[in-house]
Amino acid sequence: MDGTVNHGSGLYLTTDVKAGKTGFLRGQNPSFTATSAYAFIVPKDNGVIDIYYWLFTPFNEGKKVPILGEIGDHVGDWERMTVRTVNGIATQVDYHAHSDHGSGTIPWIHVVKFDNNQRPVGYVAKGSHGFWATAGTFTYVDAVVFKLQDLTSDGGVSWDIRDSLINFAYPDTFSGSHNWLNYKGYWGNIGQTNCWWYNIHKECEIVTGPDGPYRPDVLGSAKSFPLVTPPSKNVMIGPLS
Repeated sequence: MDGTVNHGSGLYLTTDVKAGKTGFLRGQNPSFTATSAYAFIVPKDNGVIDIYYWLFTPFNEGKKVPILGEIGDHVGDWERMTVRTVNGIATQVDYHAHSDHGSGTIPWIHVVKFDNNQRPVGYVAKGSHGFWATAGTFTYVDAVVFKLQDLTSDGGVSWDIRDSLINFAYPDTFSGSHNWLNYKGYWGNIGQTNCWWYNIHKECEIVTGPDGPYRPDVLGSAKSFPLVTPPSKNVMIGPLS
């Protein structure tokens, strides 16, 4: 992947979605299988350090919509939650889901925590990959005639990623055994456009897979941005936003 022209920019990693649903696209249970999570540590101005926790999921299961069928399947996804610290003290957490959705930025005092209230909990939606701040049902598409919603709960698989983390000081490129992170193409199939409702809602059963952490719009030097004090739907902006 790292050897492709321009790091694979414009390419798609294509697979047979229907066949993969019952096979490797189901992913692995981290309770039984060693699985990695990735932390990107980004120092900024005024004592601020943002820590971006990225997870890779092999498949996003779409939502079943009456009459239309299933909408939003896609292969591969990178999703994140971000902890901001100021002078070594955690101040807020940002939860991201489905591009610009998710719970947004939450002050540390309101964050669900574990490990003696030292570390935040991220809820990953059922069949999906989106990070949310709490258990519940969350609408990320409201198309008037139908809604797409993520469901989270306290009864799912619990994964403490501390011993699974691979840490990076945020670079412009990755090297060695992690040079595959330099891939700038899409991590899944190109999306369909031939469903009859496409002119109403621009998603068919299969949508385009996402790009990964190495994105043209997020590379470069770390930037400084104002802190968010009240709960906000505005996500943190920066090198890995």
